[in-house]
Amino acid sequence: MLSSRKVRESARAILCRFPRLHALVGSAPLWRWTRRSVCRGMAIGVFFGVLIPVGQIPVAAVVASVCRANIPAALMSTLVTNPVTTLPLYYLAYEIGGLLNLGLAPSVAPGEHVVSIPFWKAGRALLIGVPVMASAGSVCTYVAANLAWVVWLRWKRKALFSRQRASVPQRTR
Repeated sequence: MLSSRKVRESARAILCRFPRLHALVGSAPLWRWTRRSVCRGMAIGVFFGVLIPVGQIPVAAVVASVCRANIPAALMSTLVTNPVTTLPLYYLAYEIGGLLNLGLAPSVAPGEHVVSIPFWKAGRALLIGVPVMASAGSVCTYVAANLAWVVWLRWKRKALFSRQRASVPQRTR
């Protein structure tokens, strides 16, 4: 297994071959795990993970580096769309697009499968539903990650204070 030092050295060696890329991606704040950068990176990753079906990881990495977001968080959160979740997410986007399109999306007859709808009939609903779902998902991800980070810090701080109180000897009168 590679150590983190070896990984950093190999990444630095690759980035040194491309000076502009090194200046853009090699910046230390893009790799630090701070609350704001991680939340920003996760929101960017979810947005492009849902919006772009293929090639979302490089796009999320470039946008995360431009927006000063955490790159690993952006790359990991693009995996919200995978072979298991893609069909349910796009079905939900189809339904959202149908609702926002004022019912102009083709309806599914009872007993008929959604997969049997031709793409050209579902296209308008998907063109409306996917960006709406990507935007809503990224906002919800940002808020949830921020909230989870704050709760985790409070829990960690509370545990530290209780440990410190337990280690202080009690005074006897």
